[in-house]
Amino acid sequence: MAKATNVKKVATKAASKGKPAAKAAPAKAAKAVPIKKDSAPIKKGDKSSAKKTAVKAAASASGSTGGSKLLELGLLLDCTSSMSTWIERSKKTLQEIISNVVSSTDGLKVRVCFVGYRDHCDTERFSISPFTEDIAQIKDFISRVGAIGGGDFPEDVVGGLRKCLDQNWTPGSSRQVFHIFDAPCHGRKYCDGWDSYPEGSPDGLELEPLMREFRDNSVAFTCIKLNEQCNKMITAMQENHPALQITDLAQATQTKSAEEVTKMFVDSASFMLRAAVGGKAGGKAAGGRKAAKAGKPLWDPKKLAVGDLFSCISYVNVKKIEGRTVTVDNHLGGSW
Repeated sequence: MAKATNVKKVATKAASKGKPAAKAAPAKAAKAVPIKKDSAPIKKGDKSSAKKTAVKAAASASGSTGGSKLLELGLLLDCTSSMSTWIERSKKTLQEIISNVVSSTDGLKVRVCFVGYRDHCDTERFSISPFTEDIAQIKDFISRVGAIGGGDFPEDVVGGLRKCLDQNWTPGSSRQVFHIFDAPCHGRKYCDGWDSYPEGSPDGLELEPLMREFRDNSVAFTCIKLNEQCNKMITAMQENHPALQITDLAQATQTKSAEEVTKMFVDSASFMLRAAVGGKAGGKAAGGRKAAKAGKPLWDPKKLAVGDLFSCISYVNVKKIEGRTVTVDNHLGGSW
């Protein structure tokens, strides 16, 4: 890819615990297997029922009804030229996010995988580190991932989704994917800009069936939105995975400092993962920060009303206001 093309692209994006087995029949450990391909479509007029089913499945997988003690976290990143800041941010914040969640959930084990994708024209289309409990290993891998390539405006998002689904997810685990991106997938119905593949992925992969695989296999999915140019794709993703969450950092990336954006990302990711494993809402204060003093909330109830969106970071809605106590609904159907 010519250097000028990369410059143009960057500019465009800127606008499980059981009884011991008998010796004669030793028990086999649960084998981690790729998620099965099962993509029954949602029928029109049945979105409400589909959403309830998705939320119930997510809650069950999360351990909120009895509790898995294994959390599997998939990091899915666009690794083209304009994403260097976010590749670095993911590496630097991974340990803090995991520490926040582990401190709030007794006996929790965490496995992490990393899937980086680029575009069809790139020599190295994917950068993948399989699931591991060795967080240092993942951080080292991410530090060696280059933000390179990309031709037109959209990227091979569907290729990345497929690779993420194909990782060795463990049956019965709590599952969460964080997808960080600043460009949509190929296809004119998702992308308004220059697209070399306006009919969609040349590999024949489609966004909607892939998102239904995440849904059907109880993988909680969060999009980290960095701009307004991926809205069509995000809408299609949410229609096929109704429990999908969005952390909207589009405005923050334009108006706040890098440190503030990093804090927002850490807080959001920590919140989502605690919800996924049924951890305590507070947990250890991130980065050694002191917890707010009792009686001094970080919000003003007078500025809230039932039904309001409490926070664009976690996408929870205000359910009830009693004095200075605000109760909100989270995406798994519970309340804080």
